Amino acid sequence: MKKIIALLLGTAVFLMVACNKPDGPLTDVDGNQYSTVKIGDQVWMSQDLKVTHLPDGSDLSTYDILLKKPAYLTFSGKVYYNAAAAQNGTLETGTTTQGICPDGWHLPTSKEWQTLVSYLANHPSLWDTSGSVSKALADKSWRVEGVNLGNEPEHFNQTGFSALPTGFVHDYPLHAGGLWEHWKEHESAIYWCADFNSDYPKPAPVIDTANISPDPYPAWNYGWPDSLYPQPYIFEMSIHSDPSISSLADLHFCAVRCVKNK
Repeated sequence: MKKIIALLLGTAVFLMVACNKPDGPLTDVDGNQYSTVKIGDQVWMSQDLKVTHLPDGSDLSTYDILLKKPAYLTFSGKVYYNAAAAQNGTLETGTTTQGICPDGWHLPTSKEWQTLVSYLANHPSLWDTSGSVSKALADKSWRVEGVNLGNEPEHFNQTGFSALPTGFVHDYPLHAGGLWEHWKEHESAIYWCADFNSDYPKPAPVIDTANISPDPYPAWNYGWPDSLYPQPYIFEMSIHSDPSISSLADLHFCAVRCVKNK
């Protein structure tokens, strides 16, 4: 009996290590360093990307879009990228898309995010199931109006993924005087995926004559509904609900996490 108990304990320890094993620091082209974590057979950045140059060192302003909207924005120390910048102009997917991720890493597809969630759902011994998969991925710093999440610290970040409640950023110049609007901050973590929702227009390479930079996306018209824009998939998680995959018009700005090439 003692041998059986020892074996079971050893298996549990092995699984915990497989779920939350640091994989060594990662450095981007700007010299920023990131911690990483292995969950299942995937290795993820455990911090949001904050690089401001492409992997080859060139300026991200290549992906400035119409109306002089920048390739990236910084709010409260967090960096948000437009979809063209995050994907580094990649129009076709199906193979590994490096995007703006460091060499040896890539922008995850919606399927890779689903693999992460499925792994945790299928290994409940790796996290406290009295919480949720979202809480197991969420950094302990989350706050929601009227709720102090620090009251349940044992439910948070058991995976070491350390997701932050970044929300997303957009502006509506015709409706809001060109002001940036920050949605779902402190409520949801939202990350760009490498693949697009095929139910919406496909990105097409065009030259934006109003802006010297090449623009790999169709011209923006803020009088149009979001349904007329290309929509990359996004991974969204909230501590109030299970993680989900949806899509978001590519004129918005979201955070980026990278996953290591296999």
